[in-house]
Amino acid sequence: MGIEIERKFLIEDSTILPPLGEGIRMIQCYLPSEDWLNFWPGEIGELEEVLADPLSAYRFRVHGNTAIATAKNRSDGPIRLEFENEIPLESVLEIVNSRKYPSVEKTRYKIPTNDDLFWEIDFFKVIILVWLSLK
Repeated sequence: MGIEIERKFLIEDSTILPPLGEGIRMIQCYLPSEDWLNFWPGEIGELEEVLADPLSAYRFRVHGNTAIATAKNRSDGPIRLEFENEIPLESVLEIVNSRKYPSVEKTRYKIPTNDDLFWEIDFFKVIILVWLSLK
């Protein structure tokens, strides 16, 4: 288990950013807990606090040849619990390609600071899907 500490900012004008270099392309797929748990390689007991929170988020992330299962409880300001484990890439790609669950694509850039920290800047690829239901 880790504790994620982050603050989020929306940058509306990307021209103010320094050169970002090469980014890392990622796909994130969000699943309901009951489906996500079928792939979690760790102990279920360690997730007790996250599973008890109805606003927790469960996702798979693919970057390069790596797939990570992540569970996070609701954000309480900049701090929340985070559990991550690597899982088989093939399983995750099958789920993402099925389009059964919502997913997003982004490119992440890391910019180091002088105090051994870094900024992570994500550029999201926007895909809008619209369903028409006729009764």
